[in-house]
Amino acid sequence: MLSRKALHVVSSLCRTSPDVARNLSTLSKLTLNRNFRLRNAKLLASLQKLNHSLESSFNGSGVRYKSTNIVTSPYEDVPIPDALLHEFVWENYEKWADKIAIECGLTGRSYTFSKLRELCKKFAAALLKSGLKPGEVVAIILPNTPDYPIAALGAIEAGLTVSTVNPAYTPEEIAHQFRNSKSVCAITFTDKLDEVLKAKANLESDGGSPISVISINDFLGAAQPLPSGVWSFREMVENNLDTTGIESVCRKHNITQQNLVALPYSSGTTGLPKGVCLSHFNLVVNLQQMAAKETEHILEPEGNVHQDVLPAILPFFHIYGFVIIMMSSLRHGGKLVTLPRFEPNSFIKVLETQKCTLLMLVPPIAQFIALNDKISVNHLERVRFSGSGAAPLSSSKIIDMFVSKIPKSAYFMQAYGLTETSPVCLLPRNNNRNLSTVGSPTSITKAKIIDTSTGKILGPNEHGELCIYGPQVMQGYLNNQKATDETIINSWLHTGDIGYYDDEGLFYIVDRLKELIKVKGFQVAPAELEELLRTHPKVNDVAVIGVPDARSGEVPLAYVIRKDDVTEDELKGYISDRVAPFKQLAGIVFTDSIPKSPSGKILRRFLKDAYLKEHKK
Repeated sequence: MLSRKALHVVSSLCRTSPDVARNLSTLSKLTLNRNFRLRNAKLLASLQKLNHSLESSFNGSGVRYKSTNIVTSPYEDVPIPDALLHEFVWENYEKWADKIAIECGLTGRSYTFSKLRELCKKFAAALLKSGLKPGEVVAIILPNTPDYPIAALGAIEAGLTVSTVNPAYTPEEIAHQFRNSKSVCAITFTDKLDEVLKAKANLESDGGSPISVISINDFLGAAQPLPSGVWSFREMVENNLDTTGIESVCRKHNITQQNLVALPYSSGTTGLPKGVCLSHFNLVVNLQQMAAKETEHILEPEGNVHQDVLPAILPFFHIYGFVIIMMSSLRHGGKLVTLPRFEPNSFIKVLETQKCTLLMLVPPIAQFIALNDKISVNHLERVRFSGSGAAPLSSSKIIDMFVSKIPKSAYFMQAYGLTETSPVCLLPRNNNRNLSTVGSPTSITKAKIIDTSTGKILGPNEHGELCIYGPQVMQGYLNNQKATDETIINSWLHTGDIGYYDDEGLFYIVDRLKELIKVKGFQVAPAELEELLRTHPKVNDVAVIGVPDARSGEVPLAYVIRKDDVTEDELKGYISDRVAPFKQLAGIVFTDSIPKSPSGKILRRFLKDAYLKEHKK
């Protein structure tokens, strides 16, 4: 890494020679470009630190910034280790090998860290023996279960890329992700197996490549028979294969930090779900950024005295659950207690029996805790930290009610991130008492607010689009250069969220420029529902907006111009068979016209403003 003295010399040289500044700035910026590849991780980290230093003082022309409106991280630069994701997660596991790593909140089935590590190696070896090759994509369609990290980290250790799939998806939605990601294998469980096999059949009938299917057939205990051709997950992880040298498979196949490790799907700022290309480097960096001294949440175990306990209710298929909860807890020796879905009684039981110390939440669950009379301070007496993300928790009343149920010594915060930023990019200090801010840029990260019309960089307390610059920014959208170029401009990720920062450099999210609807923290693209509704023979045109909902945060509402007589129930039924439950329409408004711009773009803001005005009455 470049020393502070070396960086000072470089900066001094840049001030006296604009040509040097231009060349060094260009070189250092390359390290954040999605197409840049560098196998020397130490040099890569040094160049990124150089870029961080240069950007604090100079623009691309070697001229000192006249404005302080680009907000740099207040946190110390974290070191970036030369490690692949699985290597980084397992680096210290032997220190707490006998502690429980993960436990099912329904059945009590659990794995210690040493057992989980052993099973990941066995699964990696079994995947390679089955014929899968490093660099290929494996889709995981599972709810939260103690076997999820075996599937994910085992595949990653075999050199594969993991594409996480929402288990609520329909066969059509699953087939789309299979097709787009070029998955060669799917890992699922018996409750979802029929739908996954339908998706496989749909894909292969359209000329897609064959997909192998692996199924957990003892999800809640008793084993169930599997159809011919479906591999048993349990047999694969309990095999007697020799795992000697499995740790070096990735290195032998020249897999570096710049290779893809995760391929979650996001709608980005607009449109249908797109594969988000996240490298080993992206996720390792983000885990390091969260563990910076002033922002670390999970404390490593100290003998038999302490182990953090986290209820894993947020789905592992979502980047929040995958990185912030699962990977971070395994990295730092926490205990995960999984629930396959949010169900009030089982969630309350976990709070009561597990004595959780950390709560990683989304607004609807934070609101549930705040308002539910069955949850008392006794359920949360050992909580020392709680956080909310995925969508703003804007009600100060709900925040106050939630905070009143956790110990006075405990911290509560809101943070901000996106799938495209691996995910965390704004994070408060642990001792922050401003409950409405989402904090400051994480270590080695910068943020700015721009005018949505002119692109001008705005100052404190001015509202505009939030943009992020840092090593956790994705490489791009899979096979979609147009969407990538519209989202990452001059290495800055345009988030599509409207916010501002105050005089202390603390950020606040106030609205969304993008048209996504957030249902319980999950993304719903209006365009996806609109395209489906337009295929109905009795629909002429349609527009979908998100409207406020006390339980879900937002829900989709459709404005429909009829071509022929059709009922609301008929259209809801048409949609219900084709999309996941969280994408279902909450209602349909039949109308004679839909507001559009001269270019034909639906003006959803007009519809939403009219709806909000009408329902304030």
